[in-house]
Amino acid sequence: MLMIRTAVLKNNGEQVVKCSRARCPNRATVKLNWRNPKIHSENRVKAWLACAEHSEYLRNYLEARNFFLGSEFLESQFLKSEFLKSKDVN
Repeated sequence: MLMIRTAVLKNNGEQVVKCSRARCPNRATVKLNWRNPKIHSENRVKAWLACAEHSEYLRNYLEARNFFLGSEFLESQFLKSEFLKSKDVN
């Protein structure tokens, strides 16, 4: 099971997931799956969420460390998923 912890922004009453890049207030559009093979087992997958502006930057960061596993566009079903854990940010 994949659990994602990220901030949820309140945008005109709508909750949207926030980009994982530090201090970025933008809506996430891509999920980047990764694992650090030195400390995570094969079945452990972590994820960062990225906006369009930062998806390449975060992907390059993970690829440079051989952590990157793949990416996928976020869909509305995922954003409302029971697996999404969040904290509110105003």
